Formats: sequence, structure tokens, C-alpha cells
Amino acid sequence: MLVDGTEENREDSSENAQNRLFTGLTQVQFDELYGARDVTPPSPAALIKSYLVSRCHCSVQCLKQACYGLFPFIEHMRHYNLRTDLLLDTAAGVTVGIIQVPQSMGFAMLASLEPVYGLYVSFFHVLVYSFLGSSKHLSNGTFAVISLMVANVVTRLTTGNDGEVDSYATHKFRNDTVATKMSAQDTEMQAETAGVMAIDVAVSLALFTGLLQMAMGLFRFGVITVYLSEPLIRAFTTGAAMHVVTSQLKHLFGVPVPVHSGALKLIKTWVDFFKVIDQTNLMSLLFGVITIIILVLIKECINERFKKRLLIPIPIELIVVITMTFIGWIGKLPDEYDVEVVGFIPSGLPAPVTPDVTLFSSMVSDAFVLAVVSWIINVGMAEILAKRNDYEIDSDQELIALGAAHVFGSFFACFPGANALARSLVQESVGGVTQVAGLVSCVVVLVVLLWLGPYLYYLPKSVLAAIILVILKGMYMQYSDLRTLWSISRLDWVCKLYSLASMIVKYIQIFINSK
Repeated sequence: MLVDGTEENREDSSENAQNRLFTGLTQVQFDELYGARDVTPPSPAALIKSYLVSRCHCSVQCLKQACYGLFPFIEHMRHYNLRTDLLLDTAAGVTVGIIQVPQSMGFAMLASLEPVYGLYVSFFHVLVYSFLGSSKHLSNGTFAVISLMVANVVTRLTTGNDGEVDSYATHKFRNDTVATKMSAQDTEMQAETAGVMAIDVAVSLALFTGLLQMAMGLFRFGVITVYLSEPLIRAFTTGAAMHVVTSQLKHLFGVPVPVHSGALKLIKTWVDFFKVIDQTNLMSLLFGVITIIILVLIKECINERFKKRLLIPIPIELIVVITMTFIGWIGKLPDEYDVEVVGFIPSGLPAPVTPDVTLFSSMVSDAFVLAVVSWIINVGMAEILAKRNDYEIDSDQELIALGAAHVFGSFFACFPGANALARSLVQESVGGVTQVAGLVSCVVVLVVLLWLGPYLYYLPKSVLAAIILVILKGMYMQYSDLRTLWSISRLDWVCKLYSLASMIVKYIQIFINSK
């Protein structure tokens, strides 16, 4: 009977529960039947804490992945074969370093700076990028287009429209000594102060550019490359090549040409050049023309034609630099023929100096454009080399690597840079496997900085100008794109023509607006 009574009670309880469900339950009845629970909504602080705990947990594997992402060099070295890869990287690094020495000096001149600053960029930028860059084959350092953009900012902030040093250019020496107003007669003091101020502007621009790039990398701005078409970028480099040629005329012919800025600067420079062409220094022009002929013959007839048979390309730039420096010393070119030479190159590395951040307000748009353009140049070439060698790059990491190189280098008298297309192709074609090749090229540049720099005193500047003009051959050939684009896409043809015309008329400003 007890059992029967228990079963009857259970049946009654079940029937009562079902009846309650059909008739509806109050909150109190629901809690009595199924148990009470806390329905208090969590506070915003609790929600944030819960999200962070779920997302920011750290394990050994997670830490490894973070290190590999921030320092791709570590991941590359995990699969490094010392027996085979080290020899290839050494050969590639020495070859690139030999090419980089004369190129960096020439590109520093292109940036309206002394040649030694190009060597600093080729050392510090490459050193930082080798550890942080995701590409195994990029040769970072100086590049013509970036140097020309730096020269545009330096010219605007250190000279007036008449080409003379403005009083603003004298407000700060490199060693933080306050300058006084210079007289027109004291030309030597004027040139020295202008040069000091030029590097101040350049390093401040490098710091600002690097900070922007690192911020863009941290916030994953790599997606913006989708909106920049290839015809637009090629129009930019093609138009820049025209400005490069124009900027090197005064060095090649040995004539004084005033510096211009703003709209129509290209046309104004050519007009002034033809006004003083009768003052051409024939010895400077002779050295430049001979250099161009030698470089074209060796590069086109030997290096290009027999590249499959040559172990490494003939380092003709270095050979020309050594030969012309020796001739300049024997012939006493500065004294006997008034040939402009490189001059004294200090040995050793520069002491760290904090850039002048007060200049940031004068270069906001310039720094942003430099940050985007230098990164696009790096990413574009890195993707090509990565596809050839079957690996992937991280566009956001490229921003961080390039930005870190700019920030670090700005404390050691480095102006903005990027990868040089020709050097990167050489590094890959010679057999470079990883950025160990970049570290080897740093050693080559360091040897020049520590011991060999002063011996380049008698190198004619017309020789460096000739080297620059020959290096940019690929950019000149891009003018033929207009004929190709006309048959493929009229819209792309119009885009490139307009961008190219904008570059020639007003260089960066209108070009950026055209985008």
C-alpha cells in the first residue's frame, strides 16, 4: 500500500505540473518547480574582462606564433641549411653590397643630401629589415623614387622659390647649435648650414614616415593596396624618372642650376639649365659620358646577354667608381679642372641624435604619401619574388618592418628608403635564399663606412649621376605602356596619361589628388 500510495502521489504531482504548464506559471512557481537562477545582467566591465580572458590567453604555442609573426627571420632560420644556403646567401650579399655602395651614394645626392647619408641608409635600414621583413629576397635601402620625394620635401623646407637658402633653413644645426642670419657673401657658411638643415628635415621625415607605417601595420591597413591600380603606380614611377633625369643635369654637366619647388618646377629647371649650358664643365661631362657608355655596354652586352653563364653579374658600378676615383686623384680634378667631387666622407658610424619633431607639422601630407608609396614599392616586389620562390608574405608585417627601419634609422642620420627593384632581382638571381644575404651586404657597407670611405674623396659627382641615369633604364621604358594600354583598356590609358601629366606638371601634389 505504501508503494501504491507513493505512485499515486507521483501521478498527482505530474498531473499538477502539467496543469500548471497549460495554465501558465508565475516566476515564483517556475523557480519552485525548476529551481531559481540568477538573471542579473553582467556589468560592462565584466563583459570586457570575459572577452579579454577568452581572447588573450597565452600558451607556449601562442607565444611562438607571435614571435614568428613579428620576427619572420626566426621562422626562416628554422629551415636554414648551413651547408648550402650560407654559401648562396654570402655570394648574393657580397654582390648586392658591392652594387649598393655606389647606388646609395648616388641616391643620397638625388635626395639633395651628402653621399655618406646614403651609406648610412644602406646599413641601418637593411639591418632592421633583415630581422622584421617577411620577404626573403628584398634588398632594402635607398631607391630613386623615394630619394626624389625626399628631395622635394627638403627643397621646399630649406629653400625659397628663388633657389636661395631661406632664413628658416638656419634655425637649427645638426649639433643643436642655434644659427644666426647668414649673409649672402658668406657662401661657405651658407652651404654648410643648408646641408645641415637638409639632413634635419630628412631624418624628421623618416621618423614621421616610420611612425605612420607602424601604426598602419598594427591596425591592419594592408587592404588599401586593392585600391591602387598598376597603371597608376607605373605612371608615378615613370614621371618620377623624368624628375630624376632633371635633377642630375647639374652634376652631369657641372653647371649651377637653381633649385625650384612647386608647380612647373620641372620646366623651370630645364629653362635655367639651357641658360647656363654654355658654362658646361667639359671634364665633368666627359667623365659622365664615358661612365654611361661603359655601364650600358657591360650591362646590356655582357651581364644581360650571358647572365645564365655568369656566376654573378660583373659589378661594373664598383669597378667604375674605383677607376674614376683613382683617375680623379691622379689628375687632381678639383684643382686642375674645377670638377665637383664627392669630397670628404667621414669614417665610422654616426652618433645617435633625436630627430626634430617640431618639423612634423610641415610635412604631414608628405610623410603619409611616403609611407604609402614606399610600402607599395616593397609589397609589389615582395609579392613577385614570393610567387617565384613559392612562399607567402604578410603585407601588414611589411608595413611594420619598413616603419621600424625608418624609425630606428632616423636616429642615425638616415633618410626614408625602400627596396630597390634592380638590387632585389640581383639578390634573387645570384641565389640568395634568406635575409642572411641582407646581413652580409650590411657587412660590405660597414667596411666602406669604417675604413674605405675617405678614399672616395676624388670621385667625380658626374660619375654618380651617370650611374643613376643608367640604373633607371627600366623606368624610361615604361613610357611604352601607353601604347599597350590603348589596345587593352582606354580607361587605364586615360588614368595613366592624366597621372603622368600631373607628375610632370606639379610632381606629388596633383598626382595624389588624381587618385
